[in-house]
Amino acid sequence: MQRNLSMSDPLCDVATAICLACQWEAVAAKPGNVHRSADFADVGLMDFLNSGVAVANVARNWSSLWLDQAKETGPTFGQFVWEAVQATRGFTPSNTNLGICLLLGPLAEAWVKEFGLHHVDEVREATLPTSLAGAVADVHVASECHPNDAVFMDARVAAGLARWRNRVCQLTSAASVEQTRWIYAAIALAKPGGLGTVAAADVMANSKLHDSDTVAHVMQLAVQRDSIASEYVSGFKITFERTVPSLHELLLRGGSMQWAIVGTFLRLMAEHPDTLIARKVGWQRATEVSVWAGQLAEEFFSTRSANLGTTDWIEACEPSLGDLDFALRSDGNRLNPGTTADLIAAGLFVALRSGSIGLPVRW
Repeated sequence: MQRNLSMSDPLCDVATAICLACQWEAVAAKPGNVHRSADFADVGLMDFLNSGVAVANVARNWSSLWLDQAKETGPTFGQFVWEAVQATRGFTPSNTNLGICLLLGPLAEAWVKEFGLHHVDEVREATLPTSLAGAVADVHVASECHPNDAVFMDARVAAGLARWRNRVCQLTSAASVEQTRWIYAAIALAKPGGLGTVAAADVMANSKLHDSDTVAHVMQLAVQRDSIASEYVSGFKITFERTVPSLHELLLRGGSMQWAIVGTFLRLMAEHPDTLIARKVGWQRATEVSVWAGQLAEEFFSTRSANLGTTDWIEACEPSLGDLDFALRSDGNRLNPGTTADLIAAGLFVALRSGSIGLPVRW
């Protein structure tokens, strides 16, 4: 029997929600990524599944620490990111989740500091401040990819999401250079591909950082070349205004969890060319992939796509997705849309923790 997740439900505390989000993102058959039917030569599905466990274990420890810090102003999510990446290295030598850790850090800390661990009644019965009304409106309206599709969440869930997002903005704005150093150390440990170098606040020049190189400042410097940095600067706009509403909408239309993930993945890539692809092979190729993803999103996941998830729909959809998947793998995985996958994991965590996804799910 389907039931809505409570935000205090022991089945979905912060650590469990992180583990589920990481593992669901990895298993879903997103074109160009590792999933349950396809590995890469140097990293496979088990690496990603184990990585989710590693991050969840770190999050469980940090949840208690953040709860104790609730009355303090200094964010510590940068240290969480480093510890999560370090823990992941104990499971796999590959970089499986740096982007995910960067996104989950402020989201998880903000949740605990805003709501604690078991404050579901406070969240659901809260009176929404006027200053947050716009954020709730954003949550109520579906992705701009589908402007004719009205998606309404429970008002209490929407209010909780708005409060959560507001706390995220406070934390990312207040994070000092100390947290930047932790983040840079995590990046150096993960050794992500396609970084290159920049003149100011380069990620491999940790020792040269100045007090002015706060998290907000260095993310602003990277905003044009990295969607994760853009999330920090925009108050996690993609996560709260695009990913969560899209997942919610596709599930309401009868899609299974996997198809909600795949459809949302295509929509995000259509709106935001994948910045990992762009760093590796350039913006032109990233844009070409984005256009292709948009065509598939429009054909199979728009409001005109009837019978979402039926046998006939799957038989029509899977070959087209397979063609995109093959093309993205054909150049030594340099066209892997890994940043978009990271955004999916963040959105799943928010949807799970906020109660906008119910358990059990139909995969």
